[in-house]
Amino acid sequence: MSDVQSYASGGGPFGQTFYQNPTVIGVVEAHGLAVLTAGTLWFLATRHNRMCSGHSIESR
Repeated sequence: MSDVQSYASGGGPFGQTFYQNPTVIGVVEAHGLAVLTAGTLWFLATRHNRMCSGHSIESR
């Protein structure tokens, strides 16, 4: 979030470097992709654990 804050308002730890810098969009996208990937892996891991332990919500 500090990346977006720095880009938009010039505040935060990277304020002077990221303020209105078009190359920052790649940094923000990379962090967003990392969050989405982690969330997907977490979801799939918990679903797999439920299915393997016999506590699946779905009927087989």
